[in-house]
Amino acid sequence: MKWGTCYERYKGFLKDLTIMSDVFMRNVYKEDTELSRRMHDLHCKNAEDMHSKILCRQSIRIEGNMVQKWIEESMSVAH
Repeated sequence: MKWGTCYERYKGFLKDLTIMSDVFMRNVYKEDTELSRRMHDLHCKNAEDMHSKILCRQSIRIEGNMVQKWIEESMSVAH
């Protein structure tokens, strides 16, 4: 079955699934639950705004490693 045929066959289902997931995500963020806090943390751009201290520390550690790697790569190119 070709992709176009497959897509046409399931287009309505995919649209419904997209709508349902969008509604679910909006409702998750409205409530103050463990799930909503984790979802917030995973989409957070600022580690200090995270609810989970463990995710915050890991995020800062990973970000620091990325900055260090960028500095090392920049220095190796400069020489």
